[in-house]
Amino acid sequence: MPSVLFRVLPPLLGLLLLGACQTTGGQASLSNRPAVRADELMGRDTVGLMGALGEPKRVRKEAQAQIWQYDGGSCVVDVFLYPDGPTHRVAYVEARNTVNGDKSDATRCLGQVQSATRPS
Repeated sequence: MPSVLFRVLPPLLGLLLLGACQTTGGQASLSNRPAVRADELMGRDTVGLMGALGEPKRVRKEAQAQIWQYDGGSCVVDVFLYPDGPTHRVAYVEARNTVNGDKSDATRCLGQVQSATRPS
């Protein structure tokens, strides 16, 4: 019985927290959320990814993979999604510097992506 509780309770708590992130207009506000870490994206489906980061700048499809690209200004984040039943899920997150293409810290770049998409 406790194992069922541990499987059911986290999604219910997540829904409650999501409801708390609503503005008076009834839409979830991305601007009031803390920056998401790269590891928090792992396993999310396309809807969950859009909820965290919004629309990607580009979507590239290769074989079965989808690569969603987000622009953080001085860096770019590539989010790799692979099929999982009827949807795709995040399997890998990578960031790089836009000046020289060197690998960047993904979590820091995700913060820049979210700052760029927040209303001023």
